[in-house]
Amino acid sequence: MQKPPGSSAGRFLRKSGFALGSAALFGALIGLIVYFRVPRAEWEDAGGKLRWHLRLRTWLEELELRTYDWRARALGRASQPPRDVAIVAMDEETLVAAADARDPGIATQPWPREVVGGLVREMVEEGARLVLVDALYPALSPHACASRVGATFGLDDLELDDDLRFRALLDSVPDKSVLAFSGDREEHHLHIQPLLPRIALVEQVESREETYELLRKVLATRRRAFSVPEGQRLQVWSGVESEDDARRLLASFGAAREPVIRPRTDEVAPWEVTPADLAVALAEVHVEGLNPEALPLLDTITPPNAALLGTKSGYGAVLMRPDLDGAVRGIQHLYAYRTRDRLHVLPSMPLAAAMRWAHADTLVYRDGRLHIGGALSIPMDPSGYSLIRWDAAESDGGRGSLGTYLSAWSVIRQLNDRADGKPMRPLRELEDKVVIFTDGTSQRNDFRATPIGALTPGGAIVGQAVANLLRSEGIVRVPPKVDLLAAVVLAFAGALLALLLSGLLRSAVGAALYVGGLFAVGGGYVWFARFLFVEHQQWIAVVGPLVALGSTFVLTTVHAFRTEREVRDFIFSVLGRSVSPEVARKVARDFDLIRPERREVTVYFSDLEGFTRIAEQLRADELVELLQTYFAEMTRQVRDTSGHLDKFIGDAVMALWNAPNPNPRHAALACESALRMREVVERMQPEWEDRFGARIVARAGINTGDAVVGHVGSHVQAAYTAIGRAVNLAARLQGANRAYGTFILAGEATVDRAGDGFVFREVDRIRVPGAPKAERIFELVARKGEADERLAGLEEFAGALGAYHQRDFARAMERFAACVSRFNDPVAAVYVARCRTLIATPPPADWDGVFEPPAP
Repeated sequence: MQKPPGSSAGRFLRKSGFALGSAALFGALIGLIVYFRVPRAEWEDAGGKLRWHLRLRTWLEELELRTYDWRARALGRASQPPRDVAIVAMDEETLVAAADARDPGIATQPWPREVVGGLVREMVEEGARLVLVDALYPALSPHACASRVGATFGLDDLELDDDLRFRALLDSVPDKSVLAFSGDREEHHLHIQPLLPRIALVEQVESREETYELLRKVLATRRRAFSVPEGQRLQVWSGVESEDDARRLLASFGAAREPVIRPRTDEVAPWEVTPADLAVALAEVHVEGLNPEALPLLDTITPPNAALLGTKSGYGAVLMRPDLDGAVRGIQHLYAYRTRDRLHVLPSMPLAAAMRWAHADTLVYRDGRLHIGGALSIPMDPSGYSLIRWDAAESDGGRGSLGTYLSAWSVIRQLNDRADGKPMRPLRELEDKVVIFTDGTSQRNDFRATPIGALTPGGAIVGQAVANLLRSEGIVRVPPKVDLLAAVVLAFAGALLALLLSGLLRSAVGAALYVGGLFAVGGGYVWFARFLFVEHQQWIAVVGPLVALGSTFVLTTVHAFRTEREVRDFIFSVLGRSVSPEVARKVARDFDLIRPERREVTVYFSDLEGFTRIAEQLRADELVELLQTYFAEMTRQVRDTSGHLDKFIGDAVMALWNAPNPNPRHAALACESALRMREVVERMQPEWEDRFGARIVARAGINTGDAVVGHVGSHVQAAYTAIGRAVNLAARLQGANRAYGTFILAGEATVDRAGDGFVFREVDRIRVPGAPKAERIFELVARKGEADERLAGLEEFAGALGAYHQRDFARAMERFAACVSRFNDPVAAVYVARCRTLIATPPPADWDGVFEPPAP
């Protein structure tokens, strides 16, 4: 016997479970790709070429970065440009105004550094809390003549070169400036003389700050400098050629003592201090809770030239490390730099500015945030990288995403008015702000692609990073395990969605809803990711989970199609190939519908009268063609009335209603189907007579009652069918039609349940062998409203039948005879003959009018 439906249902569920499990596994694989993010160090390998095993992760990351930009712009639209950071730019307007004013000092580039120092001093005078000079000065200034800027601030008596005057102006506003250094390999360092045969003692000091200042002075003379420990003190030595050279050096430093000179030996070589060493010592920061080995390592640094390295300024890197697609989305706040003795940690320029602003000496890394003193903190990963929160959706010219922008000409005008002693109008735009002084001209070409624009000025990027630090804001990328979980969940959701909605693919509208379901889930996740980014500044992966969702959705759809085909084949093997798609769908959703059970059903049997004679007259191919045409029409009517075609038995048709699909109108639907089948036979009769020379007469029996329904058969062949007394009576009613001359006979239960939509007439009362009681049988005449011309005959027949059951056989025969003569009623003819017999041989006193037909 075939496997029972429950086993096939279990198999289907197991396959569904397999699909979901496979989806979860696939999601985990995608999630692992998302989990093991492409290290930023891998983005910068030789030529930008990634190793083959990184390409898939790189591709996903590049797509992810595009979704990041979309979210960053959405956050920018919901934000207000920061007002605590300002841009002061040397822009085209400044150059044009300087040329018109015929100011030779600033009409051309590069500007004298004394002018830059004067601008810094003037901005501080206007109320700026801190000025970041976004420019690199690794080489000596080409300007030799002093301008009037220094004199404006009391430096006219200092006989200094341009670099030293710049440094002096910065020192005049201590701790109010931050200078930049780079990690690029640039050959702009000061030329240092070769090793000289002697060294001279410059000074012996106790503090490091004094040491740094003396080293700066020595290096500014382009001599080699040494810092040699001597007990608790540090001795600063300088290379000299001779004793006279040493006296001149000391005199330039204001020292009148006799020089201490000794030959240079290899013992002092480890204590040599280069300009880069001095810059590292001035810029270095100490971070608690962070492993310096995890920071990106700078091979070299390009500091300001030694004359500019003072202890009263801060120093930070202005390196812009782009992402895979060349766009800048964050800033590297911490770098590692190795000297001959140890590993140093160097800050970015924005971080150095924040430390000056907060008066913080140390940094603490804890719980994914870098804490700057007790007031500021910012999200940062263990490699020292922070994502920038952009406070605008688009870059607005030179200001980028900042709220305040001034042309440097505005400050120069103030500076000139101060030098000329003219009344000055305060620049309120700079009051209590951190100012980024930058070169915004097209000559510098310092523009970077960012999420808010393809040409965002570098100074504006630095300014936005400073604003993030001052507000303790930033973007947090969720831990990789969260992205992994999101990929697994969406993979599972894609598989589950495909399994649940696969039934919709049978129509165009359903297919649209099916695909719409995928987009709804994907769109919902994208909305969630955007909400998380805009409202909570958290970046969760979008592309990886969406790839997992779409992939498992497609793969599970293919699996669902294959599974559905197997289920459909199983249903067809149980219910037959003639089962309607609607029935098949319902059974596929609920295999309990075809489990063996006792249920009330309406059973239909029909048979072709004289089919044996017809079969003998037709050729084999004609006979098969006739049956195929006939069965096709009968099947269509059964399916159209929600019935189940049980089987064909030769020329006979057996159909069920209320099984396997329950339907409370099963009796009415069976009656409607029987009338339709009769109408089809009448309509096609001329065609069949013309083609096959045969007249088709079909007679049917319908009965309603309890029966056992289910999948019945052997392991060789089985089918869904009904078994029971109700089925036997339907078959007997079909056979009884010939005796009464009727076409459709129905049992009493069918008449009771069919409702008032049909016209029935009682035909007889019969006792079926084995039945506990007699059965009233009825002829299905027509639908209500379609038998008006027969009403008179039906009423006459009913009166005659009443007289018959009252044992008034003479009166009954008279009225039955009238039905025959007037209405040509074949059932009445049967009763005329029966009345004659009963008149000749009266029945016993307990006669109940029940007829006992012979067994079929």
